[in-house]
Amino acid sequence: MSPATDIEQRLREQGAIEERLRLPISESMLVRRADMLRALFAERAEAADTIASLRSKLEESEGALERSDYFGSLVEKARQAAAKASVKFPQPNYVTLKIAEEAGEVVRGAVHYAEKRMEWDEVEGEIVQLLAMLIRFVTEGDQINGVIPPASLREADHA
Repeated sequence: MSPATDIEQRLREQGAIEERLRLPISESMLVRRADMLRALFAERAEAADTIASLRSKLEESEGALERSDYFGSLVEKARQAAAKASVKFPQPNYVTLKIAEEAGEVVRGAVHYAEKRMEWDEVEGEIVQLLAMLIRFVTEGDQINGVIPPASLREADHA
């Protein structure tokens, strides 16, 4: 064999060996890579579902919190209105009758709102006035009608 032929033979053998080594490794790597990609996509889809579920729950809880805070804001407005009314119209006062009057105005407001004859902020104002009278009722009572809340309730509200 000539040296050139010998070298060519060795290169061919080396190439064949490299090709045989490369093929199983490549196929093995491709299979593993495909499996890994499938697993990653599955995990990604599961994570996306989890994130969507958590976002939905967060939006629901934020909505509940907003509703809770909304009512709390109405109560705060009512406390302020009750304090002003106590100064302007002190006891003795017809608080019990005012509760009935304000409740009627809330009902009227609700009907008018449903009929598109009143805006929500007007209904809200009536709700605040009703709450204010209820606050006055539990803290001051109605001295004209002889309704006096227990001292512990009156003292607790002013503490």
